[in-house]
Amino acid sequence: MADHGERAHAEYAPSAAYRWMRCHGSIAASRGIPAGPSSIYAEEGTECHEAASEILEGMSFDKATRHLSDEQKLIIEDYTDFCFAVQDEMMDVGACDILIEQRMHAPGISPKFFGTGDWLGVARNATGLFRVIDLKAGAVPVYVRDKAGRVNPQLASYVLLGLAQLGAPVSPWHFDPGAIGIKKIKLTIVQPRVYDRPQTTQIDFDELEEFLGDLCAAIDAIEAGDTTRFAGEWCKFCPAKGACPTLKGEAVKRAAMDFEPETNLPFEHWAAVLAEAELIAAHVNGIREKIRRALEQGRTVPGFKLVAKRQTRQWRDWDGVDAAMALAGVPEAGRYSRKPVTPAGAERALKLARATLDLSPWVELSSGGPTIAPEDDPRPAVIVKPGADFEEE
Repeated sequence: MADHGERAHAEYAPSAAYRWMRCHGSIAASRGIPAGPSSIYAEEGTECHEAASEILEGMSFDKATRHLSDEQKLIIEDYTDFCFAVQDEMMDVGACDILIEQRMHAPGISPKFFGTGDWLGVARNATGLFRVIDLKAGAVPVYVRDKAGRVNPQLASYVLLGLAQLGAPVSPWHFDPGAIGIKKIKLTIVQPRVYDRPQTTQIDFDELEEFLGDLCAAIDAIEAGDTTRFAGEWCKFCPAKGACPTLKGEAVKRAAMDFEPETNLPFEHWAAVLAEAELIAAHVNGIREKIRRALEQGRTVPGFKLVAKRQTRQWRDWDGVDAAMALAGVPEAGRYSRKPVTPAGAERALKLARATLDLSPWVELSSGGPTIAPEDDPRPAVIVKPGADFEEE
């Protein structure tokens, strides 16, 4: 299995389908632009995916997560517990093939369209169930369907790639999942920092075929030379955002709004400003990346310089340190920290022990307090009485 952070990226990457299917010009505009520095969020996502795949392939939880924080361990535990539970459920009714971090191609669509799915399972029995499970480690909600009911294009892309990988006809001219016995398709996003439970939807063949048509139409247009650009929320992850005239024009237009907090302006005004902030921020972040690249090339940028990031200590070889400390007489309790399992971990342990126990008397839900979110965020709104006070975040 290739290192999660060192994979080759497809030009028509599933993870960026939300962008390039809407902004055809972003493909050409992004060519030749080096990737920006890995953020702490991207690094965390990579670490979580790598540890999770190791656990799903047989490594012990403690060994796979030994370098991770407690919060990261909880994320991985929720995800792997769910994958194991789904796998057990599918295998209860017959044979089941599991693909973990599998690179997949769909030649019938485009050689430039490929990707790596987190977890895919196909039941080789009468149920004909095909499942795609995707881990999201971040705190920004990722929807399995958007507010208009459209399926997440990254997950739909993984379905097409998975079907093609398994031998089903997947092309604009011939699409037939039933040819390999598939009858039902379910998609799931596991995002523990946002959702209390995995978000799952079912997609039928007609909807999937319609998505395939939209995907192929976008690829055909781009291959034919369409470089039309369209600014939107997808711009924040575009490599070309710092030099995009369309994004610049849209950001400047929206930033021209009056940002002074005049008390006589209605809240509708400030809600509109906040809603546009993401697009403006994408433009600013693109400029920041452009300046960083110039500084790394040795160019002078008035008012800015490169500095080293804060250094942190980490083990180069934990297994070696562990063995050396043991020989030095340090007991296991001094080399490993012991902590209780999470409720999800306790449920899996009970299942493995074939025991039944209601954990609800000992479980409570906790929250870090309220935060602002878009109206279409799937979490329920906090009901606040007039005059209620919250601590500052």
